[in-house]
Amino acid sequence: MFESCYTPDDVAHVLRNRHGLPVELEAYRPTIVSGSRIGAISLPMELGYRVLNLLPDRPVPVVGNPPDTIWTFLVGSVFPPLLARTVRRWAARGVTVHARGHRVLMPMSDSGLGWRWACAPEAGPLRLPSRGQVLDAAELLLAMGPVQTCREVAGATPDRSRSTT
Repeated sequence: MFESCYTPDDVAHVLRNRHGLPVELEAYRPTIVSGSRIGAISLPMELGYRVLNLLPDRPVPVVGNPPDTIWTFLVGSVFPPLLARTVRRWAARGVTVHARGHRVLMPMSDSGLGWRWACAPEAGPLRLPSRGQVLDAAELLLAMGPVQTCREVAGATPDRSRSTT
């Protein structure tokens, strides 16, 4: 996607023109500001992966943070605003529904280092899931019980009972 990009301006241009993302530069970093046209929902990566697989209209633009622990879904219109108690209930479950004005950092390279696409948007008109679609999918998955992390699933918790000598 970014093979012809050499500067943050180039990246912003590609994201705007190829993918229809309303990108702004902030401190020379491409960002999207959540507002009336676009919103953002951040989920723990394990839950985000499962939510992504439940969404019917893919690809959905999803940005992963550098340690790949949080996935931020770009969603359609954020109206009507959620009640404060609803936002707190989601936060208690590890889900952040970002308020208007929140900046989401965009990927700047295809290298996989730094902010990256967990799911890249297609070229052409911007297609975003609704906020409700993402939250409904998360609600369904969380109702099934706690989402295990990759480490828990793989059994990667170190066994300190064994001697290393």
